[in-house]
Amino acid sequence: MDYQQPEDQQQFPQDPPREISTGMRVGLIIGTIFINLLGIILGIVWMTDQNNSEEKRKFGKTLLILGIVMVVVQCLCAFIYIGVVAGLGVMSY
Repeated sequence: MDYQQPEDQQQFPQDPPREISTGMRVGLIIGTIFINLLGIILGIVWMTDQNNSEEKRKFGKTLLILGIVMVVVQCLCAFIYIGVVAGLGVMSY
């Protein structure tokens, strides 16, 4: 006597989560440096997705941190630039 599962409870084999290649990692890191929002969005999505592998979650956290750090660095550079330009403008009078 063969046991068969009802059709609504049939289980399908799941594909193992795909790992991220080194080239894609480098591309995403460079992309995050220039487009901060890319790293922040991908970081949040990959970090919170329970179906992803542990490696993808860790890399998502890395992208999120890098995206936030780059926003802070760019803001600091903008403030320094504005301060230097304003300082030079005051000294010329």
